[in-house]
Amino acid sequence: MDKISVQHPAKTATIISRGDLAGVWKRALLADEKGNEDRESIVYWVQGARLCADIREHRRASALAGAFRERGSPTMDAFAGELIDSNGTFRWEPVLRLNHVEGPPDEGRLTWIDGDLWEEGVHIAYSEQWTRIVEAAAGDFAVALDDERGRQAYMLKVGTFLFHALSGERGQAEFSLFELKPGGVNLVLSTVGPGPVACPNIEFADLGGTSVWLSAVGENEQRVRWQVTQLDDCGRGTPAIGKVSGGVAMR
Repeated sequence: MDKISVQHPAKTATIISRGDLAGVWKRALLADEKGNEDRESIVYWVQGARLCADIREHRRASALAGAFRERGSPTMDAFAGELIDSNGTFRWEPVLRLNHVEGPPDEGRLTWIDGDLWEEGVHIAYSEQWTRIVEAAAGDFAVALDDERGRQAYMLKVGTFLFHALSGERGQAEFSLFELKPGGVNLVLSTVGPGPVACPNIEFADLGGTSVWLSAVGENEQRVRWQVTQLDDCGRGTPAIGKVSGGVAMR
């Protein structure tokens, strides 16, 4: 594996707050403490005002890809939860997670460099370069949900992207990132097994945003009402009361 000394451009002296981060981010680079560089793995981070989600396909070994190091083949990881800002140190707090991870909290310090966001690990020595591909806009939303069966779900809709996380009743939680297109739904990444992946319809059931209907495509009569436990408008001040039509995404 190549060892590269990463030379950062001059940093922009701007204090970053959580409110600056709403959008969809794609990782351009990971450099670890040994100078190893990863530009091949596919990593997306979706950020609301507070709620967040992350999904990644590790394609190279690194300080952040322990499963890849063990198996030597592409591996998936994902989580949904909250981003906590504590005096300039940001902590990603998973509530639903695909893989159990031992170790210190996921904390980093963020800096703007030439329009991109650089994350420097606090407890693990690494640098990640993030490029925002979509900024949050009016009507975007992020919600944490639960239902009467004790399941948990997260839905984050930012621009044309929709992240869906669902806890498993007898197995692992499932995570998928979709892109909503005029002619249908594209699957960006998913931890769901082989085959098509369903992106549910979402409809807020009341103007107060206290509950939503989730339903499989073509099965509206079987829609399930979920209670909203957290709701944010991605910092854009617009109530989330709309409807998002899903679909079935082919791999």
